[in-house]
Amino acid sequence: MRSAGEADALGDLLSENWSLKRTLVDGISDETVDGWYERALQAGASAGKLLGAGAGGFMLLVAPPDKHDAVRIALSKLREVPLRFAARGTHIAVLGRDEA
Repeated sequence: MRSAGEADALGDLLSENWSLKRTLVDGISDETVDGWYERALQAGASAGKLLGAGAGGFMLLVAPPDKHDAVRIALSKLREVPLRFAARGTHIAVLGRDEA
């Protein structure tokens, strides 16, 4: 079982990475993405960053379990893709067309 300290450390690393990434290239984010990020933080997320290649991808957020519902509500116009940590490594999930 993961401890709260490990989740906090992940949040700290994501936050630092996102801050550094934004200094490397102009246009890495925009007002819309920045707004989503701010709403997530205001709803209780501790950190997050964009993942993926330009013009698409995911926003990965870290939030305590008791804040998940508030973050979902704050970002209700976005589609959630659940994430779990797996002991045996990365797994690839394919979303069906009706889920896309």
